[in-house]
Amino acid sequence: MDKHLSKQRDVEIWFYGAADHIHELDTTSPTKKLTKQLIVFYEKVMDWRLPMGTQKPNQEDKDWALQEAKDLLRAIDEAHGIETEKGEWE
Repeated sequence: MDKHLSKQRDVEIWFYGAADHIHELDTTSPTKKLTKQLIVFYEKVMDWRLPMGTQKPNQEDKDWALQEAKDLLRAIDEAHGIETEKGEWE
């Protein structure tokens, strides 16, 4: 199999699995900003789950989704008064 096609398939499979985990995501939150971020994240992941047109997700989309999920988890904790720290990996 072509290496590019293999990477593309990996990304598509990742979004398919990720969408299963957020299918019933509750996007209500203590702040309007966080609610909006959750809705954008949810809609993008669900759209990329089964791309019907020519707009297929790529590695950059997957990287964005992973980082956005991490940032959202921290923001949710902080919105509920839980202190968080963002670590750095070298």
